Amino acid sequence: MTSFEQKIEHAKLMTEKYINRTMLVDSLDGKIHHAYGRLPNMTYIVNRYGNVIYKSDWTDPSTIKMVLDHYLDEREMLAKKIRATPYYVEWQPMRKNDTEEFMTILLNDAGPKAIKDFINSANHYDGPIQSNSSLGKAMGKKLQDWLDKQDY
Repeated sequence: MTSFEQKIEHAKLMTEKYINRTMLVDSLDGKIHHAYGRLPNMTYIVNRYGNVIYKSDWTDPSTIKMVLDHYLDEREMLAKKIRATPYYVEWQPMRKNDTEEFMTILLNDAGPKAIKDFINSANHYDGPIQSNSSLGKAMGKKLQDWLDKQDY
């Protein structure tokens, strides 16, 4: 990708074909992406006060809906003057992980720079790793090997 305009076009294509939501587009050098931890397909939900209320290393629509519904319930409680206290949760759900299918779509629709950014993010991921995780240096190498075999 050589221009911000191309990055916008790739984002439009992804939202038209695969993602049924608004996609925010970072600067060409990924300034915000790097500031928030370089997660490859990250989701952050930030409340009106600028507080991160949800952070995930993968965008999963059903989980995001659940979090947003819960947040709306919380707002309703507060509006009714019901005392509410925040609490901390750790949860590691599973998702479908067809790496080759995902990478092929990303390469074809977003281009080689998007793949390289994804690989770079995977290599810098320092969150929890499960044995089947798609992040970390081992996965970064596997993805780089896959990319090296592609004709693009």
